[in-house]
Amino acid sequence: MELDPTETFRQEASELLDSLESVLLDLGQSPQNRDLIDAAFRALHTIKGSGAMFGFDKVAAFTHDFETAFDLIRKGKIDANHEIVTVSLSARDYIRTLIEDPDSTDPIIGDAIVEELQRLIGAGPATAKEAGPAAENAPEAAPEAPASAGWRIEIAFEPGILRNGTNPLVLLDDLRALGPCTVEADTAAIPVLADLDPETCLITWTVTLESACSQDEIEDVFMFVRDEMKLVITPLAAAGQAGFGLDMSMPGEAPAAAAEPVAKAEAAPGID
Repeated sequence: MELDPTETFRQEASELLDSLESVLLDLGQSPQNRDLIDAAFRALHTIKGSGAMFGFDKVAAFTHDFETAFDLIRKGKIDANHEIVTVSLSARDYIRTLIEDPDSTDPIIGDAIVEELQRLIGAGPATAKEAGPAAENAPEAAPEAPASAGWRIEIAFEPGILRNGTNPLVLLDDLRALGPCTVEADTAAIPVLADLDPETCLITWTVTLESACSQDEIEDVFMFVRDEMKLVITPLAAAGQAGFGLDMSMPGEAPAAAAEPVAKAEAAPGID
């Protein structure tokens, strides 16, 4: 029996929310702990993206505001003070209710939580104008990630992934949220129109992500579909030295053809 994908989301989201509660409680004691801040952001980011993918639009919309808040904390624009942690714990409880029993949720409660969050964000560090001319004339901060930082991400889903309710485009958007992306789609396996099954995913993707994010953050994007895909993540520096054309065929499929640079190397003169 195949597990309902929405039930899979509920189970995985429940574990994420349990982890988020623990992280927020620890963050209340150590508000400057970068690992805790990153963990809270990743949990919120994953719940938001997966919620949108599985049709939990209210979850995605509500969680977006808190993901944005923790992104500001990561960037040092606001502090993870006790009040923000407290309202985030309330948000965590509200998200759980939205997932487990959406019909019983009162949108007024969600609106009040978001309004309180916005008040706290607005009460953060002074803007450049409030801080005076010195702040206004200060040079712009350097980019967070050096130009050489980043990842090459190769993605191949099982052909039946669309039938489970997964939208690959939502996952690609989640990768874009981690930093500047170049996305290349390989459509070579798509048959002629007469033979095309619109519910079969035959496209694979190669993503160049120019970001100093961790590999864990990338893997978190695919948390709910990891068993239904092949994912290869390589640092850009290493990808530039290695040949392209990794075998992205799924189990049970014939291996994909070697990439052109590899084939040329094998056929080079003087090689038996």
